[in-house]
Amino acid sequence: MGWAVWLLMGTPVWGAGETDPAYARGLAAYRQGDYPAAIEAWRPLAESGHAKAQFNLGMLYASGRGVEQDDTEALRWFRPAAEQGVPEAQFNLGWMILQGRNGIPDPETGAEWIRQAAQQGLADAQYRLAILYSTGQGVPRNLERSLVWTRRAADQGVAGAQMNLGWSYMTGNLVEQDLVQAHLWFARAVQNGIPAGRTMMEEVEKHMTPDQVARARKLAQDEQKKK
Repeated sequence: MGWAVWLLMGTPVWGAGETDPAYARGLAAYRQGDYPAAIEAWRPLAESGHAKAQFNLGMLYASGRGVEQDDTEALRWFRPAAEQGVPEAQFNLGWMILQGRNGIPDPETGAEWIRQAAQQGLADAQYRLAILYSTGQGVPRNLERSLVWTRRAADQGVAGAQMNLGWSYMTGNLVEQDLVQAHLWFARAVQNGIPAGRTMMEEVEKHMTPDQVARARKLAQDEQKKK
């Protein structure tokens, strides 16, 4: 399965608590769309071992913002940031290795980096790891583990994971069938940007009692009031 560049983690690590003025200048330039200035600010930091600047520089090379798009350079900067524990860098490095953007696909190594990012709580990495366990790409196929990571990503608001969890509750796949929960997860996916979730809500309602539909809608409404 191939994914375009934009499916990488594509925004800088904002660096809460960062006090380095050069790093701050890079962020300000990035926010203004002045990518060459951001690179000028971040490159010396990255070369000195600043993990967040390394990730940010890799992200700019991966996306071709302010520089010619260059996977080799992106990987060169993602790797040291990943080794220093930046989860976004771990995810991007893993995904690029998995795809073979460094030459030859290495699913096992790629999946391991994605797993490390997922364990740090990065929601997109959790969702991708769930897919890897579902398909057996880079890891032994394990649907139970896929469900665990799907739920973690869904709890963090990843719409694709919410759709998949809704499907599991709708079909009773790996969980006890629960149409109210299925409806609720599809509704959450709609709120997070997947319109097709509404079609799934309508489909599951065909198999629900009026009381179940009312309960599911109330749960969704109560959630919206809390936001």
